Amino acid sequence: MADILRIPVNPDESAFKIRMALEGRDYVLSFDFNTRMNRWILGIYDAEEDPIVVGIAMNIDSSLLRLYVDNRLPPGEMILFDTSEKHIECSRDELGKRCELLYLESE
Repeated sequence: MADILRIPVNPDESAFKIRMALEGRDYVLSFDFNTRMNRWILGIYDAEEDPIVVGIAMNIDSSLLRLYVDNRLPPGEMILFDTSEKHIECSRDELGKRCELLYLESE
C-alpha cells in the first residue's frame, strides 16, 4: 500500500514556496492565491527552481497532476483534500487547515 504524505503548508502570505523531497527527489512547490479565481495556484519546480509545471488550479478532491506528463514530476498523486468532507473549495485562509495537500506515493 502506498504511503500518504501531508505536505506541510500553513501560509501567512498569499504567495509562498516550500522545498521538500518527494520519493527521493527534491522539489520546490510554489503557492499563489488568485483572488479573481478564488483558488490557490500550484507550481512545481525542480531543485534548481527550473519550472516543471506551473499554473495548476488547486481544486478540492481532484488529482492535481493527472493532466500532466513529464518524467520530472513526482510519480505519485497530489490531492487537495477537504477534511470537512463537504467538498467546499479552499479559501485563502483554509489551506493547511480545513484543506490539506496530500501526496500519495507511487507503488
